[in-house]
Amino acid sequence: MCWHAMEIRMTCASLTLESVAYVLPDGSPLFSDLNIHIDQRATGRVGRNGVGKSVLARLLAGELLPSAGRCVRSGSVHDLPQRVSVAPEQSIAELAGIAPLLDALERIAAGGVAPADFERVGERWTAHAQFAAELERQGLGGHDPRAPAAQLSGGEAMRVALAGAFLTQPDLLILGEPSNHLDGPQRQRLMDQLLAWSGGLLVMSHDRSLLDAMQRILELSAQGLRSYGGNDALYAQPRDRATGGQRSAGTAQTHTRTRRAGVARATVASTARPGARRACCGAGESGRDPVWRAQAPQRRQRGGGCNSNVRPNRRG
Repeated sequence: MCWHAMEIRMTCASLTLESVAYVLPDGSPLFSDLNIHIDQRATGRVGRNGVGKSVLARLLAGELLPSAGRCVRSGSVHDLPQRVSVAPEQSIAELAGIAPLLDALERIAAGGVAPADFERVGERWTAHAQFAAELERQGLGGHDPRAPAAQLSGGEAMRVALAGAFLTQPDLLILGEPSNHLDGPQRQRLMDQLLAWSGGLLVMSHDRSLLDAMQRILELSAQGLRSYGGNDALYAQPRDRATGGQRSAGTAQTHTRTRRAGVARATVASTARPGARRACCGAGESGRDPVWRAQAPQRRQRGGGCNSNVRPNRRG
């Protein structure tokens, strides 16, 4: 997938972490000395569970303060977490995060002239119709934006939140596992929206198809935060090579241990049989087995080499 023909925004999102650290409420450090600059590039964020990806997203969105260092941001940021929580009295519009926009539109339609309302609306005069159309595309057509969000299932709540995230048009959109609870057509719809998105984008996901559409990958680990240019396929190549090398080395070590164990068993068996001198020397001194040959000088220095093992048999 390619990112191209994007609309140029007047405001560009920018986030910079400078020596950021975070300590959990119990006093244990979660991460430290994180330094990264996040720009307009579509960026995927990966890392093992428990490493602090969700906390990092909240730091970037300004929902948490770092224990040390600072987060410098410009432009608006919208963070949609992996799990969407629905408050008992929350409306569908509030869940989508567009209730203030719809309220401003209604006040203007009723004759209001408050500058703050016009500033909030900006150019989004068709937000009502756009939200209704987006709900229809998400399979949620007919829902009143003022209806209680508690009537929605978990998957429906996520789809409403996604619809609102795109309609709010932030300068930087942060998404946590956005393809969860989506079926095939809905995932494709999400992919199309991400590819058409003109603002900054940071996606935390285990969905390889989404990560393959990114322009950069950020990996959060116990060693810190690292940036990889390119999509998930390019990011995975060096890791796969390293893993393959470890597997090859492990296989070679296993084969060596197995062969040594076989030689040892053969040695024990040969010394217990009549005529062991011929069998033992044939294996150890002929040079056909490099493991045995490498061990032979050590055996001779100890005075317990092949010949000494069979001498009692000759005298007997």
